[in-house]
Amino acid sequence: MRQLHILTNNIKTVNQLTQQLYKSGVKENNIHVVHKDHSLIQFHGLNDSSFWQELDIIHCGQRGLLIGLLVGLTAGNGLLLFFPEASEHLALIIFVIGLLTAFSTWVGGMIGAAHDNYRIAPYHHHLKKGSFLLLVDIEPNQLVTVKQIVQQQHNAQYVGSTSTISNPFNGGELVRHDF
Repeated sequence: MRQLHILTNNIKTVNQLTQQLYKSGVKENNIHVVHKDHSLIQFHGLNDSSFWQELDIIHCGQRGLLIGLLVGLTAGNGLLLFFPEASEHLALIIFVIGLLTAFSTWVGGMIGAAHDNYRIAPYHHHLKKGSFLLLVDIEPNQLVTVKQIVQQQHNAQYVGSTSTISNPFNGGELVRHDF
């Protein structure tokens, strides 16, 4: 699946777009709206984005897991390489590797909790100014139809897409979540 990103400046366009997307076969739970005023989104009966979609907790947690695993395995291998007698305590070494991995995953998640999700970070300045970002999860065969619907709306702009699967190797800078 792909996640399409659509920007608009008013709630009327968001309502029109979501209704047209529903009619075209996009499921209701596959459309979420990111905006700085969550109560406005809920008042209009739209699917508000969750904190999992707004914050980078999972993405940074995955990065932390990879870093912790790499550091833990490197330290464990180094210990066994330079101190062969440490192999008698293999269970302890495996436990420490697991502990390092868990800790770094937690630290990564905490870092991500303070930053925008890497998928919405490029639109941070638009969101801060009050724009609406629609996150539309679609099947590949729906792409052309959804793009046509967006083109028909004068106040909406298709601005990009990402995979719906979180990739710890994607995403560059961390943008502070403050909108």
